[in-house]
Amino acid sequence: MENLLAMLVPEQCFWYAHPWGEYHMRGNRLGEFFSGNISGNYDTLLPLTADHAQEVNRFKAIIIGGGGIFAAKHSPLWVDDFAKDLTVPIIIMGVGASIVANHYKVLVDKAAFVSGRDERSIAAFTSLLRKSGDRSLLKPEDVALVRDPVLSDKMLTDTDGTCWRQSQGEFQPLCFILPAANTEVLKAMHEHLLDNVVQRGDVFVNVFPKHQDEIVNNFDYPGKVHLMLDPNEYSRRLCACKAIISTRLHGAILGLHMGVPTFGMFRVPEGNKVPDVMIDVMQLPDQFFVINETLSRGFVDERVETVVGLYNDIHRGHRASIHAKLASFTDDFLVHARHVLFDVIGVQDPSKKNIQSKDDGLLPNENQHQRRRNSATRRRTQGEAGPA
Repeated sequence: MENLLAMLVPEQCFWYAHPWGEYHMRGNRLGEFFSGNISGNYDTLLPLTADHAQEVNRFKAIIIGGGGIFAAKHSPLWVDDFAKDLTVPIIIMGVGASIVANHYKVLVDKAAFVSGRDERSIAAFTSLLRKSGDRSLLKPEDVALVRDPVLSDKMLTDTDGTCWRQSQGEFQPLCFILPAANTEVLKAMHEHLLDNVVQRGDVFVNVFPKHQDEIVNNFDYPGKVHLMLDPNEYSRRLCACKAIISTRLHGAILGLHMGVPTFGMFRVPEGNKVPDVMIDVMQLPDQFFVINETLSRGFVDERVETVVGLYNDIHRGHRASIHAKLASFTDDFLVHARHVLFDVIGVQDPSKKNIQSKDDGLLPNENQHQRRRNSATRRRTQGEAGPA
C-alpha cells in the first residue's frame, strides 16, 4: 500500500498497524500502530485497541486495506464504540469482504470512501450500505472497485526477467503454497494433496504463522514446511521454483509479479478469491487447478510443462502480457488513490504545490517528522495513519 500511495505523495509520512506483538484471543486480532520510517524500532508503538480511538484521531486519516479484512473479525475495527469514537476520515481501500462485513456496520457507515477488491466484496459492502439508508455517508452505488494493493503494485513486478531465468532448469522443484488447516474443507485439501499430488523434492510453504503448528502436526508432508512471512524472502527463495502452485491469494499474486510460472489451486473453480484472481481477473484459466478427485500429479506435471513453454516462448509474449495487465491495475489504483488523498483526506497534491516553506500546510506533528526525517530522534514523530 505504501508504495502505491508514495507514488503520489512521496514526502508523506505513513504509520501502519503492526503485527509485531499481535496475539489471538477468541479468533480476534489485536495490533498496534508503528511508524513505517523506523526499521526494527518498537519504542514508539501506539496501541490499536478498542479503547484507543483517540490515538488514531491524532492522524489525518485511517486507511484500511488491503487483504480480506472485512471477511473476518479484526479487533478493534468491528467494535462499535471504537468506530463511533473515530473522528478522522475512514478510508476502506481495496479490501476483501463477505457477509462478515455486517459486524463492521458502524465503521462502514462512517467511511468517506469504500472499495472492494472484487465483485463479491463490492456486493457485501453494497448490501450493507443499502440496509443503512441515510445513516451512512455513502450510497450503495458509491462503492468502488479497487484491486488488491499487492496485485496493483507494479514495483513488485520483475520486468527484467531475473526471477524467471532462475526458475528455468531441468531439476527445479515445484513449490506449493499450502492452505490453512482450521476447517474440515481445508483439511480435506491437504489430504488430497498428500494422497495424489505432492512428492518428495517439492518445496512446501506456509505464509501464516498461526497455521504452522496445525499443518506440521497433522499432515506428513514429504519435506519441511517452510514458514515465510516476508514477501522479500518469498520472492528470493521461490525464484528457483519451476512453478509456484498456490492455494493462497497473495502467494499466487506474488508469483505472477515474479514472472515464475504460477498456478492457483483450490477446491472450487469459482466463488473463492484464488480462482477469482486467476480466472476472472487475470484471465488465466489454464493456470488454475481444482482440487478434486480427478486431480493427479501426472495432470499437474503435464499442465506445468505446457505453461512453462508459454513463459519461455518470448515471441508469444505470455509473461509480458501478464505484467502488462498488472501494470494496468497500478494505473487504476492510482486514480482512486488520487481521489482519496487529495479530495477526501485533503493532502496537498505535490504536482500543484507552489514554492513555500517546508512546514506550510502540514500538521504540527508532521512538521516535527519532516524536520527530524534524517535524525535518530525521528522515532518521536507522528504521521498519517496507514492501513489498519
